[in-house]
Amino acid sequence: MEIANCKFCNSEFEMRRSDQKFCSNKCRSRFNNKNRLRNNPIIKETNKTLLNDYIIFLGILGNDQEALLEKQKARILGFSGRQCTRLENLDGIKKQVMVIYDIAFYPYNENYFKIIKL
Repeated sequence: MEIANCKFCNSEFEMRRSDQKFCSNKCRSRFNNKNRLRNNPIIKETNKTLLNDYIIFLGILGNDQEALLEKQKARILGFSGRQCTRLENLDGIKKQVMVIYDIAFYPYNENYFKIIKL
């Protein structure tokens, strides 16, 4: 039998077929799932938007735990506000807030967003 390297985990395995690329069904499945997600244009665009908004928030917060971001400045910086990773209820805030990874945000008033590092 021929020895090959798994296309997912790179471990050596004995090929049972001449076209075998993976050491196990688990590796084959994980490889296909990873590539399916990576190549999905909707997921790519969503992740790009989330990362862009998160980087904007990090820049505004600096070392602070909370900050106000003027909505007009947010638009200039390229903030979309269309995506979040989850919705959450925070103590002391009477409405649901949007969260991107570990930063919550919500409309503070008509001119500002409130940003809170969780």
